[in-house]
Amino acid sequence: MFGFDDLPDFSLRDPAQIELAQRDQMGRLQELQERIKSLVGRAESEDGRISVAYSEPRGVHDLQLDPRALRMPSEDLAATIERLVNEARDDFRRQTAEVAQETFGSTMNPQNLVANLPQMEANLGEILQAAKESSNQIAQMAQRLLAAFPDRGRRDG
Repeated sequence: MFGFDDLPDFSLRDPAQIELAQRDQMGRLQELQERIKSLVGRAESEDGRISVAYSEPRGVHDLQLDPRALRMPSEDLAATIERLVNEARDDFRRQTAEVAQETFGSTMNPQNLVANLPQMEANLGEILQAAKESSNQIAQMAQRLLAAFPDRGRRDG
């Protein structure tokens, strides 16, 4: 479940700081996603006759069976392959957690960030819209001031 304690403190900060913080978090999330694509979890049987790899883009791959492993009873072979697939997936998850820790540090759980990404994008859109509206209002006020005080707008020496 999402916890608000896992988000950066946006209270009492100006929209530009919030926008920068959210952009930083989204950049880190993209970096994490790219790094995860290159991770490969691996597992090998005790005798080295069976090995398997697991990665995010390919799932289970590189299943290697030494011909001697095929002499095992089929139930044992199936159980060993299943166990090794789970071990390879666990190794992949361990590597993913390490990379997430390196990317985000101990202060933020990236799973919470991923789950909350749509809300962060919506917040960022609202902040950008509010900043644009404020900028337009300031420009309109400046135009009215220049119209009200035409002599003040000149920069004659």
